[in-house]
Amino acid sequence: MASSRTILETRGEVIRNIRKHFTDIDYTEVDTPVLNLAPGPEVHIRPFTTDLFTQWNESRCTMYLHASPELNMKLILSCGWPRIFQFAHVFRNGEISALNHPEFTMIEWYQADSDYRDMMELCTGLLMKIGSQAGIDAFSFRDKACDPNMPPVRISVADAFLRFADGIDILGTITNPADPDPSAGPLADELTKVGISFTKSDRWEDLFFKVMVNRIEPRLGVGQPTILYDYPACLAVLSKLREEDPRVAERFEIYVCGVELANGCTELQGGEAHKKRFTHSRNLSHRLYGREFPTDEHFVEISETALPACAGVALGLDRLVMLVTGADHVTDVMWTPANIEMT
Repeated sequence: MASSRTILETRGEVIRNIRKHFTDIDYTEVDTPVLNLAPGPEVHIRPFTTDLFTQWNESRCTMYLHASPELNMKLILSCGWPRIFQFAHVFRNGEISALNHPEFTMIEWYQADSDYRDMMELCTGLLMKIGSQAGIDAFSFRDKACDPNMPPVRISVADAFLRFADGIDILGTITNPADPDPSAGPLADELTKVGISFTKSDRWEDLFFKVMVNRIEPRLGVGQPTILYDYPACLAVLSKLREEDPRVAERFEIYVCGVELANGCTELQGGEAHKKRFTHSRNLSHRLYGREFPTDEHFVEISETALPACAGVALGLDRLVMLVTGADHVTDVMWTPANIEMT
């Protein structure tokens, strides 16, 4: 692994190259607020909260540090900016590991009149350019390597389960596309057959990710990048559903060296559709975690009439720098990571 100074210098070079890449293809760099009156609708992300006090009457309201700039960036898109990108510090409470830090940096971008296939191509070109400009033959993470110049392998989530998880028919285990019924147990039966342990309290989503972590993710992005696409609808809260199969959404992830690097989708359209998804997420969050967050009503209103057909991607900058430099831990690529005591 490179020295700390070299890693941080490489981080700066990667940022400069990404910024140039987007400005060269007519994207506008934007800057959105970290503090918001409502968090996003992701059920399993725990946001950081804080209190905003007013000086004149000592009233206060709860504010949220964003886990993604997505909603604010879509508002900008709705104002007529067709191609936008941002380097955003984002916050996710409780996420601490070699690949996760409670505060990290994402490159997020949105483009009008596009879909997730366009974003797959843009991601592929970006990875090739970053590898070339860094002068490396391969991205690396621990014992895995990946050639950034090779075109990605593309595989649907359904096919990945069939190929890498002993033939599990993941779509066949979905009883309700919006919220698969864990009590029915078809996925639990499949995990028993393939020898993956679980508890009676695990939901369908818990079982899904146990298979992903144990059998599928380690096989992705080894040798060449992998694009995993068409995620189950319940795992794609703001993504457009496939017209041919409403069990899946037009969402994809890019894997490099077994590491999830980017997450993109064709964006959901329509105010009613957004309101329905937000309401479902709020109710599920309350049921699972006993917490309920407000909905961004302004965004829902704007999405009804002004949000264009579009697609977007969020890519982890810190993870990308790790892959370029061969760093083992996300804090190795940060200038001053949070001083967190692990107990």
